[in-house]
Amino acid sequence: MELESISVEIRPRNPWEAMDLGFSMARQWWRPVYTVWFPILLPLLLVLHLVFWSRPFLALLALWWLKPLLDRILLHIYSRSVFGEQPTLRETLRAIPSMLGTGLVWHLTLLRLDPSRSFRLPVMQLEGLSGKARRARYRVLARRGNTHAQALTLICVHLESFILLGLMGLLYLLVPEAWDFNPFKVLTDDSVGSQIAFNILYLAPVSLIEPGYVAAGFALYLNRRTELEGWDIELKFRRMAERLEGLARRVAGAAAALLLTVFAALPGTPPQAAISDEPLAPTPLTAEVIPATIEAVLAHEDFERKKTYSIWLPKDTDATNDDAPARGEPWLANTLAQMAELLLWGLVAAGVILLIVYHERWLPALKGDVGRREAPPPPTVSGLDLRPESLPEDVPGTALALWRKGRPREAMSLLYRGCLSLLVNRHRLDLPESATEGDVLRLAQGHLPAQASRYLDRTTRLWQTLAYAHRLPTEADINALCEEWRPSLEAPP
Repeated sequence: MELESISVEIRPRNPWEAMDLGFSMARQWWRPVYTVWFPILLPLLLVLHLVFWSRPFLALLALWWLKPLLDRILLHIYSRSVFGEQPTLRETLRAIPSMLGTGLVWHLTLLRLDPSRSFRLPVMQLEGLSGKARRARYRVLARRGNTHAQALTLICVHLESFILLGLMGLLYLLVPEAWDFNPFKVLTDDSVGSQIAFNILYLAPVSLIEPGYVAAGFALYLNRRTELEGWDIELKFRRMAERLEGLARRVAGAAAALLLTVFAALPGTPPQAAISDEPLAPTPLTAEVIPATIEAVLAHEDFERKKTYSIWLPKDTDATNDDAPARGEPWLANTLAQMAELLLWGLVAAGVILLIVYHERWLPALKGDVGRREAPPPPTVSGLDLRPESLPEDVPGTALALWRKGRPREAMSLLYRGCLSLLVNRHRLDLPESATEGDVLRLAQGHLPAQASRYLDRTTRLWQTLAYAHRLPTEADINALCEEWRPSLEAPP
């Protein structure tokens, strides 16, 4: 994956902001999307109507059921457009056979009603995993973003419905009364012509919402990978390396030109050897220069974050005129009432299904302490052994002794490992085995006492500085951590 050619700004985003980026991508690349979308969608709809000629409603249902296949075509376009490529219709048609083996059967059967389809799709189609590896990969990515993907599905379903009803209402307003045309009667009319007209009308909301739906799920996937793999940091360092390399070349060229001028001006200077046009290799960074370079990079404006917040304020409005005559016809009121009733029953059914699916979360809360099961603490976190028997009885004393023997990394590792062991065993902090240092700090917020939280934050920062930046903590820092160990962590939770 060539991150240098990516055409969107890569940085960690809030999931809602990431979805907004996805809709912006759909608007930006609408031309290559619709150039492929309509030449595939329209013939597919025509074939379905020929198959289900006597019952066009089944053709519409089949088109809706085949949305996962259409989503894969859209994702194929977005995944290449984001790296500066815009596949043509012929290239997309050639790629369709390779999309059939990316979990399409699952999405057309058991996972057809999966509300996280837009977020799961990039994992299945782009990463080429299968079986347990794919399920493990999705569990890691779904820890942040899965809930927002479900909300995205719910929002897009409602948008499709509102656009369809809005178009039907617009036709009702524009068609002359003499024609006796009522588009809302299509919902209860069994004639073939009315159903075909309704199917054609359904193309508008699907063509407007589905590309944005797939792009928003793809943006959630990119944002999650940016958080896990540090794409933004990698890009910053690559660009910084390119700037340093260019600067070194310019300096080397200027120095060579200056030396050539000086030697040419000296009297009696013997003929000089030919000077190579190759630039001098840049001087490698030393250990003394690296900390200053990192501070200069972090001080750059690219690392600043700005957030804009919008709030709702009350607005004075004039009282509505309640004396206005009622408009509409009885059949319209009855149709809307029936649709509202179906919507309410659908919400009730969805609520019951959610209660059944997530009963493990709310049922223990109703029972209180009776029947509540606590998960055992993890034995390891990020490869660190957190079992109490693997630690010495006096963790701070042992760490201080290791420090004085000239083994600072082992001392700091013991303090951090012992800190995590007390958090999961004494304070019952629920940590996944794959949690990073940042995940630990985020999960500990609001769960630990203030003193323990401050101790964890300081220990984590010193451990990261030593593990990744190779900068030793001071002896005062080690002494402070050892002295504050018991009052901060061994106090009753």
